[in-house]
Amino acid sequence: MLLLAVDSSSDRLKIGVADEQHALASYDGAADRTHSDKMISAIEVVLKEAGIMPSQLDYLAVTGGPGSFTGLRVGMATVLGLAQAWQKQIITGANPMLERMFFVEQGQKPVIVIHCRADQFYVSENGRDIAIHDIKELFAGYTDSLFAGPGVERLSKAVTGIGRELAVASPSSYNGGELARIFARDFQLWNRLDPADLDVNYLLKSQPEQRRDAAAADGQVVEMTYADLDEVLAIEWEAFSDAWDRDSFRSDIDSPHVMALAIHKLGHCAGYLCCIALDDYGYIANIAVDRQYRSQGLGRVLLDDLRRRLLTKGIDQIVLDVRTANKKAIRFYEKYGFAVITRRKGFYVNPPDDSFTMQMTIGE
Repeated sequence: MLLLAVDSSSDRLKIGVADEQHALASYDGAADRTHSDKMISAIEVVLKEAGIMPSQLDYLAVTGGPGSFTGLRVGMATVLGLAQAWQKQIITGANPMLERMFFVEQGQKPVIVIHCRADQFYVSENGRDIAIHDIKELFAGYTDSLFAGPGVERLSKAVTGIGRELAVASPSSYNGGELARIFARDFQLWNRLDPADLDVNYLLKSQPEQRRDAAAADGQVVEMTYADLDEVLAIEWEAFSDAWDRDSFRSDIDSPHVMALAIHKLGHCAGYLCCIALDDYGYIANIAVDRQYRSQGLGRVLLDDLRRRLLTKGIDQIVLDVRTANKKAIRFYEKYGFAVITRRKGFYVNPPDDSFTMQMTIGE
């Protein structure tokens, strides 16, 4: 595996070439906002330093944020253009998870900080869950913590003004070469980037995203009951050609080994999820959202609630199957954190189709 990686999400442009074991070349820019001016020439420099021709690359990689709107757009646009010219596929990953993996490899688990705006910072302890805190909230919640990530320089300057000291990891972040190596080493963990459905995390959410999140916030996840079944079945029959019947849902509601959940919105059942809780993983047997409530984040709300319930049982893996032809669902699951682990021939009957079995880790 040989790839070129780009991170333009912060004020320091990072570009690297690596295989699974070694960083072959690295470019690490100064703290400025001239990424668009330097991007192409920096890529040429690292390829020359590594002694690699574009034709030898297996993949391109680009970070997906959170970060600067302009910086992320520059990085995405450049990598998309090169991928088309060089006929390469693209993988992408979130910055906090990449940072987390870099430091765990060194035996450290610092709090990752990325500058958001003004005195606010994105903060992540585990690389997955991200919160926004101002300086006061940050220190109240992370007393005596070790910090790392592209936001530590700005955070260090900010805390100096209020008479506080900041414990910073050394180095404070990966360089371009190490970024590429992490992408290459853990290749199967990262999402494949679909140019038609970009998933980048800007500093500020768009108005449609804000409306979607507000709508999702109105949904309440509860344990499914018989009273939900008429609406559950209506959603099921509209969503699936091989729909479950009423007795199947009744069995799940009654089973002590199944988490049967419904999400209520505006007095109606707007979606549902059924998950078999096994000893070491949860298997999602069924999940759907009413057509009128789709693209409002309710599927994510259901999965978030399931994660919490599984973790309370000491279960940190979720598995599901999805039709290989259902590209929209596959993209949704990949965005959430699932990855394909195998393909099952003839899994579906009506109509016939293979399945992708997908898995994600939800705890440490």
